[in-house]
Amino acid sequence: MLRVLLYDPSDRVAPLLRDVFEVTGHELTVVTSPEAFLETARRDGLVALMPASAFELWLEALEKNPLPAVFLAEEEQLRPLRSVGLSELGLVTLPFNPLELLNKLTLVAKLPAEEVNELGLALSMVKAIKEKKDLRYEVVKDGVRCLVGTEPVRSSCSAKKLSSVLPEARVSLTDEEVEGESYPSLSAFFKALLPKRAPAVKKLGEGVAQLGEQLFVFWREEGNGAFRKNAYLKAFPEHGYAFLVGAGSPRLPELIKGLLKELGMHPESLHAVVLTEPEPYAPETLRRLQRMSSRVGVIARAKAGSLLRSSGLSLRFRAVEDVPFLRASLPSGSVLRFCPLIQEDALALFLDEELLFTPKLLGSFNEEGELVELFHRLFFPSGGYLERSLALLDGLEKELLVAPLWGVPYRLEPELVAKLRGLKAGTDYELPSEEQLKEAVNELFVFLTDEELETVKGSLEPLAEFKEEELAALYTSPLVFLQKLLSVLPYALTKERFFELMEKLARYPFYLPPPLSGL
Repeated sequence: MLRVLLYDPSDRVAPLLRDVFEVTGHELTVVTSPEAFLETARRDGLVALMPASAFELWLEALEKNPLPAVFLAEEEQLRPLRSVGLSELGLVTLPFNPLELLNKLTLVAKLPAEEVNELGLALSMVKAIKEKKDLRYEVVKDGVRCLVGTEPVRSSCSAKKLSSVLPEARVSLTDEEVEGESYPSLSAFFKALLPKRAPAVKKLGEGVAQLGEQLFVFWREEGNGAFRKNAYLKAFPEHGYAFLVGAGSPRLPELIKGLLKELGMHPESLHAVVLTEPEPYAPETLRRLQRMSSRVGVIARAKAGSLLRSSGLSLRFRAVEDVPFLRASLPSGSVLRFCPLIQEDALALFLDEELLFTPKLLGSFNEEGELVELFHRLFFPSGGYLERSLALLDGLEKELLVAPLWGVPYRLEPELVAKLRGLKAGTDYELPSEEQLKEAVNELFVFLTDEELETVKGSLEPLAEFKEEELAALYTSPLVFLQKLLSVLPYALTKERFFELMEKLARYPFYLPPPLSGL
């Protein structure tokens, strides 16, 4: 007998199925609340039937019991679920035929985990874990090949790469060993595969976009687009108030002046600039902002204030350390919460506990996804330093919109914070010896095209001797050479090629110094 657990909060599906289940003698249990679903899902022998919008509820249930499921929705809502490896057997498009649905549920219940062609990767993995089997899968599409295993849950590819090929990939069983990233649970694996919901962005011009309600981002790119530096304007037109986070470049004041005018606001509406860390162009940008608005003042760490005063600036300055309780109320009623970081000149800033402005912490390259981790490998002094900085997010239970000084704004989930905790970075690694560095660089050179190699060698020749296509000897220290190499690569390669080589280089167990690009 088939036993189905239907999660039907709208009570629209159950009336269409009750008669079919009665006639066929199968068992249908209907629940309408998340609590009832999670409690009932602990029972063995069930197949879940639920709307696609409840996918994360299913992930929560998986933490307690490997429960196979079939999802109902319109085609557009089902599309993201294909990126986690759900096949057509696990997806039902609305409106549905009750008998066809019953047939799918029966197959999901009866087929063994090894029937991956029918079940698809996701349901096969659920069944394999239920049966305590270590199945290994080969996922192939357009020359991309990933291996996935179940005991423990692991993948040879990044979640981003795997989810990009899964919707139309060929999935089969294999005997090969699977080496790569492990996940604490099947639920965590599926969650990593789900397409990330990027914040809605409305581009207003070159390097200017609206990120949210009266929230605007200004950015400039460096290194063929590999790096992106941001400044953010938050405006409250009804209160005649605005503040800026980040100093950007000297052209920023004109852009802000034009934007405030479009919002019906006077340039004098800009009251404050918050610096999350010192920026090379900050003194000149602040001089121009002061000419635009006589009311503007600067909020930053005390050490950053000393650097600004040494440049001859005479505008109002408030050290974050002097802000009572590290909180400030705005005329709109919104609340700013300042979080001084372990670095003496860096701070993070919450707006209403929903928006988080950061310096390099939680920043990234000009790209989303797994490169957030690579960025922290490169730009944080050590893993311990990073972990103590992340302490400001202790207790994070919901998504935040992160507006980093460097990189692409994104929605932060607690899982990413967990992945960054314990990440080795910076000085956790030893400095490379000359022989180690030569071996690593020559292995990287193999991946460069002839044109790329000539460009890179041309910039490095004053520091080293090259013989044909190999690094033969250094004229400087390994550290100086490596820093110069990392500064050359973003400009010698396309953005995508730079990321590809950085991921290869990050696998070597030695210190990678940040590029000399002003970061």
